[in-house]
Amino acid sequence: MNKVLGFIRPYHPQVYVAALAMAVLGMPLSKVLISISMILLFANWLVEGGLKEKMNLFFSNKIAVAVASLYLLHLIGLLWTTNFTYALKDLKTKLPLLLLPLILSSTPVLSEKNFRTVLHIFLFALFCETMVGVYNLYGFSGKIITNMREMTSHVSHIRFSLMLCLGIFSVTYLTTKWKDEYSQQQKIMMGSLALWFMFFLFVLQSANGLIIFFIASLFSIFYGIIKTKNRVLKISFFSVIILSIVAAGLWLGSIVKNFYHVNEVNVAELDSLTTLGNPYKHNMKDTRIENGNRVGVYVSWEELEQAWNKRSDLKFDEKDKNGSLVCFTLERFLTSKGYRKDAGGVAQLTDKDIAAIQSGVANYLYLDKLSFSDRIYEILWEFEDYRTKGNPSGHSVMQRFEYWKAAVNIIKENKFFGVGTGDVALSYKEQYNKMNSPLSENFRKRAHNQYLTIGVTFGIFGFLWFLFSLLYPLVAYRFQPGYIYLVFLIITLLSFISEDTLESQAGLTFFAFFNSFFLFCNTLLKADEHP
Repeated sequence: MNKVLGFIRPYHPQVYVAALAMAVLGMPLSKVLISISMILLFANWLVEGGLKEKMNLFFSNKIAVAVASLYLLHLIGLLWTTNFTYALKDLKTKLPLLLLPLILSSTPVLSEKNFRTVLHIFLFALFCETMVGVYNLYGFSGKIITNMREMTSHVSHIRFSLMLCLGIFSVTYLTTKWKDEYSQQQKIMMGSLALWFMFFLFVLQSANGLIIFFIASLFSIFYGIIKTKNRVLKISFFSVIILSIVAAGLWLGSIVKNFYHVNEVNVAELDSLTTLGNPYKHNMKDTRIENGNRVGVYVSWEELEQAWNKRSDLKFDEKDKNGSLVCFTLERFLTSKGYRKDAGGVAQLTDKDIAAIQSGVANYLYLDKLSFSDRIYEILWEFEDYRTKGNPSGHSVMQRFEYWKAAVNIIKENKFFGVGTGDVALSYKEQYNKMNSPLSENFRKRAHNQYLTIGVTFGIFGFLWFLFSLLYPLVAYRFQPGYIYLVFLIITLLSFISEDTLESQAGLTFFAFFNSFFLFCNTLLKADEHP
């Protein structure tokens, strides 16, 4: 056995780097690869030996202990939980919160070359997944994409958007921090890769990802203002920030203005019969608008149903892919095109339009693959529908208000220690019933806010512990832990507002890995400057 270990020992550094590379390769491409990388990292760490010295290194590193303590919080939460099956599953998923800071902080720091290699592989993995997205988007996989958020195959569009954000800033970091290591041609290739990631992030239509990217970009520019001593650059950077905020505000304002614009209708001048002689219904009390057109006018339900059923296998009174009744999706889609809701309107629809309606697309604008403004329009429509009907079911953004309301109520009932590691799902189920929530059963989910989820699980004390674990590295490094770590932290903290980032394998691994990787594997950390 000693001979075998003696033979393997010289290769431990290579295995270590390979395992790190495998982890970043798996994040956007394979959950299985992520699991294998974690097992390989831990096995290599154990077999290498010197465990006593490694544990001493870990416990002497206050930052590593603070970061890893987040897992301890989940262990302590077992003391007042009732559902141990759920709790043990959660602990298994969150094991990287403990293993990664333990292993990376007690292993010799990577060489600059290996540090860059791991980031290069991460960028390569991101590029591969974008190619998969393009492959899916143009139907080569046989999968019809009507929602850009369905493009990615191996990871959710939300998690992937976070990875893309980090990938973009990593390109800038690498090519400026180690500018002498890259030829001019390589810098052009890396810059093109960053631009491609930006473009794909835009096409992906992840509002969460784009907002995070915008804020992180403003921070990056602000960081440059602080670091540079060139007065002209300071003024230029500051001007860019102001202009970016103003431009974004004007752009959003124009979308909102167009959304609420209503084409005037004179009721007395509206036709009363369809070309087939059937009566129209004109409901002027219906406030719904699609692209400025009133949904409630020029509607002939019986004629519309007959015309639709002749063209579609999915019947008029059945549900589309998104769970809405086809009749209402069809009504909105025809209105968005300015068509009447009758046989003539259906006749004007293309086969592509029919397929889109069957998939739940309610406005032809949503079919534009390269327009993020349509996503903003969709969110505004969800808001108006929620405001008038009071039911956010099926609306991804509006549902969050109901999720957050439920979370706050649970926290109020379990202020100090929360419900425990295993009772989160049960607590939400009970709370939705108490609230008589309008949400349909299949939409009754958790907070989609990591801060609230921690508050629900561990109460006020656990929430403060959580913040300590996140922010202690900043304090320890006197708020100068290096540019790339700061950007990563901003991306993460912002993602926690609208998502339970740590409650899925992909999100958890993204946070746990790069949190430890940038803190314990970067040889330039203490002397790091803005690119």
